[in-house]
Amino acid sequence: MPAAVRYFDPGRACCRFQQGLNSHRLVFAWIVGLILLWGPGTATRVNASDQRYQLGKRVQRFEAAWEQHDSPEARGRVLAPLQAAVSAFFSGNQSAAGKALDQALQALEPATGSAVVPVWHSLNVSLPSPLIPLGTAQIEVRLDRAYKLSDTPDPDGEVEVSLRQGDHEVIAATVAWTEFGQVVAVPTPELPAGDYRLRVRLQQRTEQLELPPQTISVTADPAGRIAKLLEDIGGLPAEANGAARQTVRDTARELKGLLGASRPETDYPAHALLESCEAWSAQLARGEAVSLANGPGQYWISPQEGRKSARCRFLWPRKPAPASTPSPIEPSTPRPLVIALHGAGGSENMFFDAYGAGKIVRLCEERGWLLLAPRLSPLTGTGLDLPGLIAAVDALHPVDRRQVFVVGHSMGAMQGLNLTARSPEVVRRLAILGGGQRVRQVGDFTQIPLFAGAGAEDFGRGGVQQVARQFRQAGLTLEERDYPQIEHLGIVQIALEDVFRFFEAGAAP
Repeated sequence: MPAAVRYFDPGRACCRFQQGLNSHRLVFAWIVGLILLWGPGTATRVNASDQRYQLGKRVQRFEAAWEQHDSPEARGRVLAPLQAAVSAFFSGNQSAAGKALDQALQALEPATGSAVVPVWHSLNVSLPSPLIPLGTAQIEVRLDRAYKLSDTPDPDGEVEVSLRQGDHEVIAATVAWTEFGQVVAVPTPELPAGDYRLRVRLQQRTEQLELPPQTISVTADPAGRIAKLLEDIGGLPAEANGAARQTVRDTARELKGLLGASRPETDYPAHALLESCEAWSAQLARGEAVSLANGPGQYWISPQEGRKSARCRFLWPRKPAPASTPSPIEPSTPRPLVIALHGAGGSENMFFDAYGAGKIVRLCEERGWLLLAPRLSPLTGTGLDLPGLIAAVDALHPVDRRQVFVVGHSMGAMQGLNLTARSPEVVRRLAILGGGQRVRQVGDFTQIPLFAGAGAEDFGRGGVQQVARQFRQAGLTLEERDYPQIEHLGIVQIALEDVFRFFEAGAAP
């Protein structure tokens, strides 16, 4: 059946951790960290980087549902499929891992005997590329299975694919769903440059489901402009602004990956990022000062000290709600800063997109707190120590140096202990979740209260308990929490509200 296409006026659109192999595998087990490591072998016809992207979408979908349905009963229902997902990851069976994740989702949201909802959950939405040259005739959206189900009903019903900017639907195509692997061609020759949300909605009689949205970016000559960016930034003098130069270089390389077989684990607003990088590159060439953040929003930045740099994602929050803060925070007012350290195999995007579908972003927004998530490496850590990271944020928005809080998960918990031990004078409070290692000099933490949290079913629990035991024996300030029916996957999402309550208890007057 030919696509029924609806066009709308685009003008309306809103224009180490060095602990040996066993410990390394231990911290790798967190599901969102592992989505970066998938190899071939799934039932879908997509490349490995798209597989990790699809697994990331499944993680976010489950976590968003869990945020709405968390209860002792729900934790009991999802424990077995989540443990099965972790086991599948260890064995390298990403197809089984995705299936177990979706079974956990279905355990949270029972579909009253529906035969079609599990089939819909099994689908991947795949694109040739999320970065589209302006004037491209059509975007091909493929619906295929991430894994097979027994007794799968034949495809039936309708598929609606739409592109949106803000609340405005720009274009939509509706077709009959007739087969797995079906490609829906969305005509786009008149689509203006911009960043769009791709939405796919399935409907069969009275049942319907919207699949996780994705970002598609449309821009003029992306390959040529990215190549020029990399050439121009490579020719800048050594004295050029290091953070801005490194930010442009790192961002251009990531955008270049969108054009090929590489698919990052996050959704980039590639059109906006490309335009920003071009403006920064021109300013650098003219010897002008560059500001990498000019107001509330989320930013990818690469602060630099000498030859060291750290790829980070940064949140400049909007004004907090009147109920949480009696008077608005002025742009020049220093704000508390949370530094969030992800687990092994993850990236600077994990705390923003996952760990409760970006729950820490909401918690910081509610309080008007700044948030920085650096990319970690098992070998080199964050690239910069805590003073360098704090200074990088302070250059964008004033930081209340009395209120810098650090939270880490798994490998990030170990790195949090190491970084804090090296610079204890800059940290107000520290939280470790699902990981830890013996502290060499516990006296370094005399003035730093610790939150130590683990799930009762978390195989990182032993490391957390070891650190907590050291703090107790030394008579240091400690809050230790053990969460029933929670494993390594869920500990961050479940514990974050307690972590922020702990941080607030130590807030400077």
